[in-house]
Amino acid sequence: MAKKGKLVSDAFISELLDRVDIVKVIDSRLGGKLKKDGANYKCQCPFHDEDTPSFVVSDKKQIFTCFGGCFGGKGSNAINFVKAFDQVSFPEAIKRLCEEVGMEPPFDNEENLDPKAERKQKIFAALSDAKDLYQGFLRDPKYRDRAVEYLKTRGFTGEVAKEFGIGVAPNEWAITMKRLSQKHGTDVLKDAGLVSEKNGRKHDMFHDRIIFPINDQRGRVIGFGGRRLNDESSAPKYINSPETLVFRKSNELYNFDKAQNAARRAGKLYIVEGYTDVIAHAQFGIHNTVAPLGTAFTDGQLSKVLTVTSDPVMCFDGDRAGRQAAWKAMMMSLPHLNDGIRMQFLFFPEGQDPDTLLRAEGVDAYQARLEDAMPLSRFVITELTNRYGNDTPEAKASIASEAANVISKMPHGIYREVMLKATAQAIDLPEQRLVDAMLKQHPQATVTPSHPTKGRPNPEPVQQNASKTPAPTASANPASKPGSHFTGGGLIPGMLTPKVGSAPRFQQFQARHEKEINTLRSTGDVEGFTRKAVKAELTASRGAVNARYLADNLTKTIESFVGQDSAKDMAPKIRNYTLAATQEFNKRLAEQENGVKQTMKPGNGPSQGMGMSR
Repeated sequence: MAKKGKLVSDAFISELLDRVDIVKVIDSRLGGKLKKDGANYKCQCPFHDEDTPSFVVSDKKQIFTCFGGCFGGKGSNAINFVKAFDQVSFPEAIKRLCEEVGMEPPFDNEENLDPKAERKQKIFAALSDAKDLYQGFLRDPKYRDRAVEYLKTRGFTGEVAKEFGIGVAPNEWAITMKRLSQKHGTDVLKDAGLVSEKNGRKHDMFHDRIIFPINDQRGRVIGFGGRRLNDESSAPKYINSPETLVFRKSNELYNFDKAQNAARRAGKLYIVEGYTDVIAHAQFGIHNTVAPLGTAFTDGQLSKVLTVTSDPVMCFDGDRAGRQAAWKAMMMSLPHLNDGIRMQFLFFPEGQDPDTLLRAEGVDAYQARLEDAMPLSRFVITELTNRYGNDTPEAKASIASEAANVISKMPHGIYREVMLKATAQAIDLPEQRLVDAMLKQHPQATVTPSHPTKGRPNPEPVQQNASKTPAPTASANPASKPGSHFTGGGLIPGMLTPKVGSAPRFQQFQARHEKEINTLRSTGDVEGFTRKAVKAELTASRGAVNARYLADNLTKTIESFVGQDSAKDMAPKIRNYTLAATQEFNKRLAEQENGVKQTMKPGNGPSQGMGMSR
């Protein structure tokens, strides 16, 4: 048992670390960037910029070390990596690793971790019983006939129906409520999304529908999808549970609990359009498949996908609606597509779906179809060419304009440069023309052509500020002199904590600290700005920040106001303060998690000053 007040026992942490494979934990989050280097694995550190890889993962010792100085240059375990990389608390890192290896986190006082835990447990219990009830209805001769007929028309066997927990909600308005309310109470059933209320009258959320249970990553039922049995009804063809304490539709994927390990083994994850497409795949042995829950693909769902694969394959109907959905999903995904992520697109022939194609073609031919999915670059060019043609100057101009908008949303890196070059070649246009189009559409973008422009040297990255106001320098800006106030200047782009599946972090940093930056602009109080920004970052992330990277971004921000020389002088003090504040915050947090009472508020930072008041 854990000690009183301690959320997780040392014995459990030891067992968890014995079960996890740190190489897989890290490589799945880095999109396959770890490379074998003797007995270890190596790559560039995901927590700071570097040219020479200094991040080493030991398979034998099950630790990672950044020899560039992150985490004090000391070896650390998988829990600390997840805590820092996913930017979550210690208990949440434990929970995520437990989900990956199928362990139940034994929080002694889970209500202390989550004040709503008791209510959630009641919801989980009601949903589990509802699943059993719906499955029981599917076996009951009184309710089963039309449901079984539908499943047979889809070619689904009894075995696959059992595997996915498929059931049926009878064509009655209160049968679920009557069967479950005595045990759980109608209030809990409402909280679970099983009972709805209108004009003071309660009724079942699902009736006369095939029921598909929706599970979380740990396999717990969190909601249901329902497909109407009467196709002549005016009711929606598909409905999902309403959002509840345990169900957030935009963050969940159907079948992710079963598909995640299959995706890691296969190196790919197929994202199809609906429940029945997932089940058709599984029936033919393709288990690495998930589906959004009746909505457009979201960034929350993409983030979940990128924890298990760097090769997502988006599968859509080949009609106009399907291609529009694919384009929308692609545009949403662009900011997350760092180097190493290879998103592909597959379109089924119009009027066909995975089930009909698998039965018509056979699994081998269908697998070949999946393998022929087009890369993102080809999808972009194909769609734009289909839209505008490619045989007139006007068509090429339209393609260039839209392609520039697409590429500008991608993170800086090799992938973006390759896309720039491939697009320019496809429409027979100099790369610099695309660069110009990107800068015109996004004046604050930083763009470098992938090769020197013919007849002149390769230009430095070009930064344009929408305000057309040059950033102040130490020599030109009077504010660079001690004791004066200063104004103006843009922010210098960068990354706070780079990671697979994330948009550029500096943009988010800038947005989060707009108030502090405006105060800095008006007062010139560099020390006050630094203290407030560090405290806000530590509090929001519960200490899961990389102090060196945070310090670098603070310095870059300040440089825009005080000039390069002054910022350079301040940099060591900013870094020392940020490191000390982070260590002190995490020390207090660890004491809190171990039941030690606190006498100081977290996030205040070291008591000593920075010695850089202006």
